Amino acid sequence: MATKSILIQANGVPISDGKTQTQASADTASPILEPVVKRRFDIKKPNVFTHYDIYPEDSNTMLHYVSISNFTSNKPDLTLHAGSDNQAPALAVSYMPMSTRHFKIGLSKPSSSSLGEDMEWENLEKQSAKGNEYHMVFPMEDGRRWQLAWKRTHGHAVDNKETSSLSMRDWKLVDLKTGQVVALFTNERWSIVKTGTVQINGEFGKGFDQLVFITVLSLYEKVRRRHQRGAWNELVQVVKIPICI
Repeated sequence: MATKSILIQANGVPISDGKTQTQASADTASPILEPVVKRRFDIKKPNVFTHYDIYPEDSNTMLHYVSISNFTSNKPDLTLHAGSDNQAPALAVSYMPMSTRHFKIGLSKPSSSSLGEDMEWENLEKQSAKGNEYHMVFPMEDGRRWQLAWKRTHGHAVDNKETSSLSMRDWKLVDLKTGQVVALFTNERWSIVKTGTVQINGEFGKGFDQLVFITVLSLYEKVRRRHQRGAWNELVQVVKIPICI
């Protein structure tokens, strides 16, 4: 994969190199999707919401620690680590600028064990005002680019789970060329520990798994922060109400 030159804004957020998803190389393709065992991962959160933890389903061995950074300049909003704490090597990052419709996603290259200056940068691009669909590209090892879309869903769920018609946090990842669902995220509605479950319908390499984790958690985190701001604004309004005795 060719190395991209990346400029950095004053606030530390990478600037796109000018290649949007629609302007990307015409050499796009989908991998051959063969029937394989579906893989599921539980995403959990601690009591103090400072990070996400990713476990293979029904396993007590943490696969990834995902650190959260709020309002910290020159730091990604989310960082996916290859281990059980934030000291483990970083494999992927997400910048979530308030001023743009898109996320900037950084991925380590297959030849690297962690992020470096030659990391791969991609956009997760919002396609509608309601934020129901986001497009992205997965750079495959042979140089081709796999065009994908996260779409909010009320009809597709991880196996043995159900979506909610009221939820803003259930997603399916669709191959834009074939329409095939290659991954799912179903929100956990009744748990204070578990955030949700990711299901990946195939084996597309560790880089693909990392892209799925960092992008769906970006979407989840965006909704969480919006709800958090709404709750804060409501509290401010309540405090302003005069108390009459």
